[in-house]
Amino acid sequence: MLLLICSMLLGRSKTMIAQEVSSFNNSNSLSEQQQISNACKQLDQALLDADTAVLKTILHQQLSLDHSNGLIENREDLLQHVSSGFLKYKEIVDDGFTEVRLVKDIATVRRNIKVSGSLNGVDFDVTLKVLEVWLYLDKEWNLLSAKCETTIND
Repeated sequence: MLLLICSMLLGRSKTMIAQEVSSFNNSNSLSEQQQISNACKQLDQALLDADTAVLKTILHQQLSLDHSNGLIENREDLLQHVSSGFLKYKEIVDDGFTEVRLVKDIATVRRNIKVSGSLNGVDFDVTLKVLEVWLYLDKEWNLLSAKCETTIND
């Protein structure tokens, strides 16, 4: 499904997209993967610090963020919720990437995170599986979309 979406976005066939995805292990991949890792860390830190100036540089104008509780936010919603204190992050622990795929200027990132904070004054503490779509734009990775799901803690 992801290959089909990417092929539609980029005007390429599924075969061409598969070849581009499979070329992820080329010599530039480590630096690209490190850039994506840095972007994820920067995002997490900006959310913890409620740093809307940094968030404005990381979040794509067309952001769509689906939280595990069903809340769906666009860029302006997230910036408003973070700046007003409606949404506060106390801790974000990244357990690492489970998958990173690059297709030209698009990266999909799967990672597991533990998050605590409060939403409208109600505390939360969750472990999440996150799928993020990043777009390389103006020499920076911008978060275009994210989908979060809760996991069952053993």
